[in-house]
Parts: sequence; C-alpha cells; structure tokens
Amino acid sequence: MLTLSRKVDYALVAMAGLVELEATDEQPVSASRLCEHYHLPTAMAMNILKVLQHAGLIGSTRGASGGYYPLRSASWISLLDVIEAVEGPIRVAACCGEDAVLSESVEASDSPRSDTDSADSGEHPVCAMQPACPITHRIQAVNRRIQDMLRQTTIRDLLDEPSVPVSIGSRAESRSPNRAGRS
Repeated sequence: MLTLSRKVDYALVAMAGLVELEATDEQPVSASRLCEHYHLPTAMAMNILKVLQHAGLIGSTRGASGGYYPLRSASWISLLDVIEAVEGPIRVAACCGEDAVLSESVEASDSPRSDTDSADSGEHPVCAMQPACPITHRIQAVNRRIQDMLRQTTIRDLLDEPSVPVSIGSRAESRSPNRAGRS
C-alpha cells in the first residue's frame, strides 16, 4: 500500500505550519511554538526541521526572536520537494528511479534475489525479473505520474480551499470532503 510515512506527514504539517504561522506572526517561528500549535512530537519535529533546512527548504535564525521560516513561497515548494528531502526519491517498485541499477550478478542469476542483496554496494536493488518483466515500463510510468502529481502540488495547494483538483494524467477530478465515497 502506498502511504506517506509519519515522518513525511509531520514534515508536510511542519512546512505548512511555518508558512501559516510566519504569515500571522511576521517573524520566524520557534520550534516549540510549531510543535505546540500542531501537536508535533518535539524530538521528531526538531529532526525534521534540520532535514528541511539541510534540503534548503527552510532557514533559521538564532536568538530570542529566532526560529524557522520558509526560504521560498509556499507556491514554489512542492510536496515532492518535502517528501524527497525527508525520505529520498519516490519509488513505487525496485525498478523505478534514476539510480535503480541491474547488476551483472542479477542478470546472470536464474534465481530471484532479495531486494536487499545490493544494499551493501550503495546501489538501489532491482528485481531479478526486470530483464524479462512485462510490466517494468508501465510501473516506471506510474512512478513518473505520481512524481509529477507531487511535483505539481504545492504547500500553498494544501493550505488553500478544501476542494482541491487532482489531476493524474489526462483525467481531472475534484476531491471534496463532502463527496468522498459517493458516486
């Protein structure tokens, strides 16, 4: 099942929270205020803020009126930016991603290998079935479409109207909390 990790969820809340609170306060937002306001666990939020800062999405100032602030407008920070900062590249299957490689030992092997076999080499593992797999290219296309949707959806989109148009490929639908699950 495709699910955002708790860490990504908190990072999105923190990023959106910094945008909202900074607009209200007109100054950097302290980590303690952010955690208190959005009920974020302090230790995890501090780690997430460091990661977002290292990724160049937020900045910080020290001192009595110090805190964190977004380095770009919320309209220019995509969900993909935040997710990849926290978790790395989006990958729905082992064969997806620019850094997915098929090692010679996998190609030569007749037996399927575990997805962790090449972890020691620093490469991302690829399924042993990939050379003959009938769905590799389609799964990679699905991965690209998910990345595109996340790249096109911004923190501003999360903060705006509750009915957000979702566009995947050529179909566009409007998702509204009132119509969820109804035909």
